[in-house]
Amino acid sequence: MWPRTIDGLSNERANVRPRLILPAGVAAEIVSLARGETPKEACGILVGRTGSGVTEVTDHAPGRNVHRRPADRFELAPEDLLAAEREARAKGLEVVGFWHSHPSSGAEPSAVDRAASWNGYSYLIVSLAEESGARLRSWRLWEENFVEEDVLEPPIAEGMRP
Repeated sequence: MWPRTIDGLSNERANVRPRLILPAGVAAEIVSLARGETPKEACGILVGRTGSGVTEVTDHAPGRNVHRRPADRFELAPEDLLAAEREARAKGLEVVGFWHSHPSSGAEPSAVDRAASWNGYSYLIVSLAEESGARLRSWRLWEENFVEEDVLEPPIAEGMRP
């Protein structure tokens, strides 16, 4: 069951899923970075604005996976996150989420992903396991559960800016 409210959504809109506005160019760059790191998991930072259940990605920052088991885990280098936060703030933006790849599994968050996630951020997962190509899905942690976000391109999302 969908939560009563999420990230500023009113009770009247409680059945509306959160949305991630992701420009096609940014998505393509993320997929390219993910493919370049295969068979390891790649990761990075989503930058933009968020409000009223809508997260608008305007840019991304690549990150280094410093986990000791990079084939099936990721840990974003802390200095990469700090640098992205400083750069985003300088542009009047904020870190709105993170992305990582699943080179050999689906675009659903694992128990390990859940344990390392923070409430309120978008978590874009790039699955490279699909024969038809990369699949991108986004999730937002709500209390103890992930809720899937609708991923939209800006022309489709016109008029839905936060």
